[in-house]
Amino acid sequence: MSLRVLRWIVFSIAVLTTVTAGAGAGLANQPVPAAETGSRSARAQIDPSWEIAFVSERDGNAEIYVMNAGGGAAPRRLTTDLAADVHPSWSPDGERIAFVSERDGNAEIYVMNADGGAQQRLTNNPAFDGFPAWSPDGTRIAFVSERDGSPDIYVMNVDGGGVQRLTSDPNSDSLPAWKPGGSAIAFVAGRDGNGEIYVMDSSGASQQRLTTSFGANAMYPAWSPNGARISFTSERDGRGDLYVMDSSGEDFRRLNTQPDRVGKADWSPDGAWIAYLSDRDGNGELYAIAADGASEVRLTDNPAEDFDPDWRPLQLAACQVRTDREDVEVRVGPGPNRGVFTSMPRDQLFMVIGQAQAEDESLWWELDKTQFPNHEQVTSLWVAQDDVEEIGACGVVPPSEPPPIIIPQPGTTPGSWGPCGSCDTCGYDPSECVWDPTTCRPDIPPPPGITPEIPPPPDEEPECYTVTVSGTPGGWGSVAIRTPPNCGRSQYLMGTSVTVYASVSDPQQYWVESWSGTCGGANQDVVGTPPTSAINVTVNGNCSVVALFATLE
Repeated sequence: MSLRVLRWIVFSIAVLTTVTAGAGAGLANQPVPAAETGSRSARAQIDPSWEIAFVSERDGNAEIYVMNAGGGAAPRRLTTDLAADVHPSWSPDGERIAFVSERDGNAEIYVMNADGGAQQRLTNNPAFDGFPAWSPDGTRIAFVSERDGSPDIYVMNVDGGGVQRLTSDPNSDSLPAWKPGGSAIAFVAGRDGNGEIYVMDSSGASQQRLTTSFGANAMYPAWSPNGARISFTSERDGRGDLYVMDSSGEDFRRLNTQPDRVGKADWSPDGAWIAYLSDRDGNGELYAIAADGASEVRLTDNPAEDFDPDWRPLQLAACQVRTDREDVEVRVGPGPNRGVFTSMPRDQLFMVIGQAQAEDESLWWELDKTQFPNHEQVTSLWVAQDDVEEIGACGVVPPSEPPPIIIPQPGTTPGSWGPCGSCDTCGYDPSECVWDPTTCRPDIPPPPGITPEIPPPPDEEPECYTVTVSGTPGGWGSVAIRTPPNCGRSQYLMGTSVTVYASVSDPQQYWVESWSGTCGGANQDVVGTPPTSAINVTVNGNCSVVALFATLE
């Protein structure tokens, strides 16, 4: 491998990584023995048709290829230049690939179509430009450049214009990774004497350190598809290893058990697998490991170097859950210490809209509450992951903020009348008293002989407005408001931003095509054919929001 290619594989702009050799063998696309945990990701299977862009030297120098994760057909070669072409990065729509090449004398960023055609140069600077990363909306590319002296992170438009510098530390800042949703960028900084993972707003503000590697290098951050976890490679245990942590820099966990080389890693579209570089067999090969480390699959088997994996983005079916049991409880918050609202009906699919961990670290799914009778009484409904069967891309479900647990104050009798209602009117066991009283229905009368504590009205009552939601054609799906009222019992103040959520009744037949209505910003088209969609509208009086459903046939 040439030194100029090694410059891009490892974080050698500021620090050099240690290449550690290991042992072990296997066939490409075959399972590698690993500990069994029985978790969701251990049960998941890689779709053999999913594609991965990567770099290989199998034809004499570093070129970009695309392969199917299941093997079979030979990888397709996309670049054929005599110079090195490395670090492929798929666009969010899966139609283009940004990459780095030295074909014009120094490292510059290029873009090409998914088949390798229409290769176009985006940067033109005598200094190093590399490590491209697409923004989730596909309008910008973050990259690293030495054009102002030290390596820093910049962003540019997808045509190469509008370059903006995000970091300006005299030490090295490199390896940007855009968070799903586009609000933040993880990156590697050498400002602490070694490479550490940092995160910043997409504008470059609020730069914050996430890792402490005790003199070792932490590198190659990659976000899980739901933005809840970050994988990275590190030498903190004296060898190259793959780790995951939550987005706040806590809950570290090492995934691999082999001593591997530190290199780029990337999450599969469903969030169940991470592809990464390993040299356990004496040269660089690609493996995919389950997101919990429970199982592993070898992806390439070639005597040349294979590295820089990047999964092609996909439009995946929404996450749904079901059960064949009669005793699966639906609770008003994640965890067994929350009140039971109802039992989940057997053999019926329920849409998942969020996820969170309970206090015992068990995973719970937030369900679309509009699928349950009397859902108006609660803010959210949850079911334990271990109690249900999952269908669709549950690994990409975004984190939710669960309702708080309200601990009774000293001297308060569980189930007694509170600011807005007794505990047992809010959909849970009154002996637990764990529901947030601010979400109780104010129109439920207090128990006999009890006078509720109602705050005095303000000097001047604000004017309240109603937001009406619906879906058409009727019966094809459901539409609900996710934002709690802030004016009266069920109304909103002028100018309030309200989130409206739509889900189809059968994802195999219908999809959410567009939104319309009289609220501010209500008239929007929906990209793709998703079974769910959310929209933020502005209250501009008594107004309406309508979700238009369409058939897939």
